[in-house]
Amino acid sequence: MIVQKRYLFIILSILLFVVLVIGIEWGAVRVQHDEMIDALQNYFKGKTPSSIHEGVFLYLRLPRVLLCVMAGGLLSLSGV
Repeated sequence: MIVQKRYLFIILSILLFVVLVIGIEWGAVRVQHDEMIDALQNYFKGKTPSSIHEGVFLYLRLPRVLLCVMAGGLLSLSGV
């Protein structure tokens, strides 16, 4: 029983990560994986985004997706 719950947790965690990446990547402006990585590296180095795609990723899509994850987690906790 515990082993089944562990596998379910792993599968759901992987599925959450995949949905997050898809939610960030797709939209009116398509953001590629390398642009996401470059944007995060530039952000942590203190540089401004070098392209519009990096700006869309950092300032629009990433905060939206992270807020959705937090809202979903809080709703699930309140239901428990």
